[in-house]
Amino acid sequence: MLKRFVAPLTIACLFLSGQALAHARLEATSPAKDSTVAAPKTVSLTFDDPVMLTSVKLTHDGKEMPVDVGKPKPGTTVSADLPALAPGVYTVRWGAITEEDGHALTGSFGFTVSGN
Repeated sequence: MLKRFVAPLTIACLFLSGQALAHARLEATSPAKDSTVAAPKTVSLTFDDPVMLTSVKLTHDGKEMPVDVGKPKPGTTVSADLPALAPGVYTVRWGAITEEDGHALTGSFGFTVSGN
């Protein structure tokens, strides 16, 4: 009889422990990943839980461009102003900290600024 309860109990424990360990996830970016856009003035990241944006590094033609994130403000959508961008391919590398538990998050995505 005990065997009938062990498997469901084990599955329930694994499911609940996964929920407890879940951290914020990036849901969307602006500009969108791999998109071609007119020169954006900001970069925005939308998460499923509140975070504080801690860094944004922008690379173009192998050169890093400074991006000031200002004082980190918590939210599910965080953003930073971008410098004037020339046409070309850009890579955004970002860092954030989850508001709930201070877990560090990092990621990157690319976009293209059109020549029009």
